[in-house]
Amino acid sequence: MIFRSLLAAAAAAVVAGPAAAAAAPSQPLEFQGVALGTPLQAWLQRPLDDPGRPGLRAVCRRSAGAAAATVCRYVGRYGAVTVGESFPLAGRYRARNVAYRFVGGRLAEVDFSTSADAFNLMMARLKQRYGQPAQVVRGTASYGHGVRLPRVRVVWRLPAGEVELTDPSADPGRMAVRLRGASVQARTAS
Repeated sequence: MIFRSLLAAAAAAVVAGPAAAAAAPSQPLEFQGVALGTPLQAWLQRPLDDPGRPGLRAVCRRSAGAAAATVCRYVGRYGAVTVGESFPLAGRYRARNVAYRFVGGRLAEVDFSTSADAFNLMMARLKQRYGQPAQVVRGTASYGHGVRLPRVRVVWRLPAGEVELTDPSADPGRMAVRLRGASVQARTAS
């Protein structure tokens, strides 16, 4: 299923808009079948969706400081090289550089990038699931050597958290997608 596990938070398949999304019952956001709020140990023990990649494993690193978090990624070994793994989104598009961020031992955020060419597909899927976004900010991104490109940041705010799409990301050929739980949202807002 194309976006089966990308973002499941709305009560209905089509949400009329931000006001309707706010009134919808709170359901977890999820990616690859793992809901935000899942304990780190449960995430580490879950079977991987793709048994065809036997070298796939989870690697986690804990950050220091006041905002301590554990960031995990799936990696695979190809000979002597360890590479971050990607996951299918839809058609030829893949979620790359997927990072699972755990705060207080629970999954609080999932970040990934995909091709900037997937923008229309992602927008259509997110609008179908959540209705119109709560916020659309257009601007310009600078990439050095005088290169400036139009940038759009689109945000859906839901009872369980928010979904944010930024195109282009820090890499002009990539789009960034972030699922952030409500508890993380509250911390970053204060």
